[in-house]
Amino acid sequence: DSKQSVIAFLRRDAAGKMLLVVCNFNPVLRQGYQMGVPNPGSYKEILNSDDKKYGGSGVTNGTVKAEKGEMHGFEQHISLTLPPLSTVYFQVPAARKPRAKKAVEAADAAAKPVKKTAAKAKKAAPAAETAVTASKRRGRPAKAKTPV
Repeated sequence: DSKQSVIAFLRRDAAGKMLLVVCNFNPVLRQGYQMGVPNPGSYKEILNSDDKKYGGSGVTNGTVKAEKGEMHGFEQHISLTLPPLSTVYFQVPAARKPRAKKAVEAADAAAKPVKKTAAKAKKAAPAAETAVTASKRRGRPAKAKTPV
């Protein structure tokens, strides 16, 4: 956000855990700063350079819950208080693994009793023809197989 001198980025470790880092490079307190986030859930502030233990004013966020609503290419967003001239780190909640549509459909299909008509069963069965039936259909005599 170049107009407000704010930079935000995600960091991911080898295990796939993510951190959200937000930097406010202006000497202005930004309240209600909204930004899109990748996962639903609660974002816990784990480091804030404005914390009193680092000599700051003590403006912190604690834990912020993501709200539904598209923003910045994500399906949810959070609202933050960005202290002046600060950097805040948030632990990103783990992504919920949605059940795949095909997996749900397969589970539903397995739970239902299957009734096949003769026509459907014939269609579903592989077409296995012997040399004799194939040649009868074509009007030619069948070739005799010689024993090995």
